[in-house]
Amino acid sequence: MAPLPEDDGRKPGDQQAWTSEQRHALTRYVDEQARDTVETYTTLPEELPP
Repeated sequence: MAPLPEDDGRKPGDQQAWTSEQRHALTRYVDEQARDTVETYTTLPEELPP
């Protein structure tokens, strides 16, 4: 939920903008959201229409 890093003037490709910890937190969050979504849709009752 933290804001994106401030623009420090670096150009794309100069250097990674986020720290290793920030990248790990972001990918962990996306993985958790994807896992929750898959779990939600794979545990729906079979009688529900598609």
